[in-house]
Amino acid sequence: MVLFCALGCLLPPMAAAGDIIVRRDAGLTAAERADVRTDAGVQLERMLDAPDLEVVSAPAGQEAAAVARLEADADVRFAVPDITLHTASTPGLGWPLDWENDADVDAPKAWETPWRGQDVMIGVVDQRVDATHPKLAGHVEPYDPAYDFVVDGCTAGPPTGGRDHGTHVAGIIVAAQDGVLMAGLAPQAQVRSYRAMDNCGAGKLSWVLDAFTKAGQDELPIVSASFSTDPLLPASEKVGVDKLVSDVVDRFPGTLYVVAAGNEGANLDEPGKNNAVYPCSNDAKNILCVGMTGGLPAGMTGPVNSPSDAPVCWGNVGRTSVDVFAPGLAVYSTVRAANGVPTHALLSGTSQATPLVAAAAALLQSVDSLTHDAETLKDTLLNAVDRLDTLEPISSSGGRLNAARALFPRPPDLGPNGPTADWSSCDTDHDGVRGAGDLCPTLAGTGTVNGCPDRDKDGVIDPQDNCPDVANPDQADQDGDGIGDACDADRDGDGKVPPTDGCPTVFASTPNGCPLVPTPTSTPSVTPTPTPPKDDGNRNPAPAPTPDADPSPASVPKVTMLEVKVTPKSCKGRKACKQAAKVTVKVSRSATVAVRIERKVGRKWRQIDYKSLRASMRGKSVTIRGARGKTLTRGSYRVIATISGSTTQRSFKV
Repeated sequence: MVLFCALGCLLPPMAAAGDIIVRRDAGLTAAERADVRTDAGVQLERMLDAPDLEVVSAPAGQEAAAVARLEADADVRFAVPDITLHTASTPGLGWPLDWENDADVDAPKAWETPWRGQDVMIGVVDQRVDATHPKLAGHVEPYDPAYDFVVDGCTAGPPTGGRDHGTHVAGIIVAAQDGVLMAGLAPQAQVRSYRAMDNCGAGKLSWVLDAFTKAGQDELPIVSASFSTDPLLPASEKVGVDKLVSDVVDRFPGTLYVVAAGNEGANLDEPGKNNAVYPCSNDAKNILCVGMTGGLPAGMTGPVNSPSDAPVCWGNVGRTSVDVFAPGLAVYSTVRAANGVPTHALLSGTSQATPLVAAAAALLQSVDSLTHDAETLKDTLLNAVDRLDTLEPISSSGGRLNAARALFPRPPDLGPNGPTADWSSCDTDHDGVRGAGDLCPTLAGTGTVNGCPDRDKDGVIDPQDNCPDVANPDQADQDGDGIGDACDADRDGDGKVPPTDGCPTVFASTPNGCPLVPTPTSTPSVTPTPTPPKDDGNRNPAPAPTPDADPSPASVPKVTMLEVKVTPKSCKGRKACKQAAKVTVKVSRSATVAVRIERKVGRKWRQIDYKSLRASMRGKSVTIRGARGKTLTRGSYRVIATISGSTTQRSFKV
């Protein structure tokens, strides 16, 4: 599934089960569209505002198959799972418009001109903005249901504090210059809220596409959109999302879509990697992607919250994907308060850098709206940056936003840049969890399990989970084989699995897997010996009865030989080499043997294969290969043969 992230994504990719966005061929009749859905086994949910786009739903668990059927239909251009969006924020550090060390956007110099964004409307695609906040009054349009694209969102009340992402973004653009705490960079501009995220900070790609479409139809010159997909998104889904973004933004070349680069510490253009995120990595001329500065360079003196022009280690970068940088680690702006009193909050992320660039575009647009189309606005902003050597290899402009330079025919002295440093990722697995909080720094995970993967969401991280794909928080393992009962087909360890095993929780070496029920042995009857008549004083005793003999128990089969041979012994210097293990078992008499092969992972043994063999005294062999017929992974292995309740084990290495 795909995931858009606002500010800094700390959540794993997910999507509403069954929702799919379909781009069909133009000109299909209603009957033809219905036939496409019927053939794919999906139902229409709603039409999107963009032409030939619709949202359909598939039965739970059948989304992937439905996407494949739609993609194979000649009347469908492409289909992609609808995505879920999440807002997530990090506490910030200050106010980035004017700092003593000049690691800022030179807002005071920009305000020396008459241009403050007047007569410019900016669309904010986000949560609903609080238009009643005193710092925003008169500069944010009141809520209008026509601009609300959330369908069946969460029922929580309006977000407050650091969760109020939309109001925070709007304040960075248009908060009043009243001498209190902070001001927006374009305080005389107007903001229109296009709601595409619900009160819980979640949304869908289809909602965002509708918001982008509506803003373009409204002929807005600038849109601020603080979200991006996850760099870990499957490549096949990236292709579909990229096409959908192009389908929408290419229709509105007069609208500049200012978007966030994302916060996963990824080089989006790293050679040999597919780290692209969207909309940022889309190549449309009217998309401007923003990275963030503000990191603390190594060796820099001063408090941790000292501003700088260093690219943030957990912000995404990219020589072609990211266009410009702006301060993102020190943004103070407007939010709702939990008690209903308007307040402010400190937040950090590329979501904060993005509205700064959108506001700078509004300053330019207010100079002469007739001469600044989207592409001109973008080029003018990129040509007026403060250039830094450290940003040259990780952005197309090679610089950090300067809001003043483009407003002057002959720019005044704008001062030196702030301290800087080369970018290096501090989130190498690109999961949004970093530092000491990431207990699995090389495995992508989530914040809820300290940065470790937990596919089944049972609270036990995958490296320690004896059943990583089936939720089993109790980690029950009846036979102690390292495989949890929830996913162990042979939980009693007797070498049989249902339906052959009639008693799957009781160990037994019988053919049906159930223990034998002993048959009571009858006590032989003894005929009383009659007293013989006396015969000349001699007794003639009757012969004593002979007791029945116990039946001889059948001999219990046992393993007489267990041998493992790895072929070839080594793949060194050999191309297309595939190592396999040949396991041979001999038993004292013909019987079924359970053979389990395990590989050591860390301190635990993990089952990689299981075989049930009918062996004899002459022996029976089976070849063990890697997944999908590939070579066995290098490491330590063991083979365990179980028969009649006893086990024989051999270890080997590959």
